[in-house]
This record gives sequence, structure tokens and C-alpha cells, in this order.
Amino acid sequence: MADDGDESIGSHRRGAGLGVDVTTHFYEPDQQPELGHEYQFDLDTDEGNATFDRLVGFLRRATATTA
Repeated sequence: MADDGDESIGSHRRGAGLGVDVTTHFYEPDQQPELGHEYQFDLDTDEGNATFDRLVGFLRRATATTA
């Protein structure tokens, strides 16, 4: 997880503080192999696929309708 000054952490805190349904998925800064910027779009990696799967799950929950 990045330090407290990281933009992602700040966005998470702001959203959660406003009552937004916030789901986080952070990797350790010393993650090996190192993850590049926008790694989540590289579906040839386990990390990219895991993040994509979490995103799809979040979107399904957020857009689900109740009968």
C-alpha cells in the first residue's frame, strides 16, 4: 500500500467520507514483479486479471436491481 500522500488513498478517503461505496485494491509498494502504471489493463498478468475481476464484481453489485 502506498504512503498516505498517495492520490489513490486520498481519493478513497474522500469518497468513503462522503458515504460513497468505495472498494479498494492496493498492492504493496515492493510488489514483484513491479506493477507498471495502469497494470489493471494488462490482462496477461495475474494482478491485472484479479483487479479486472474485482472491478466487474463491483460494477455488478453497484448496478444490480432488486426484483
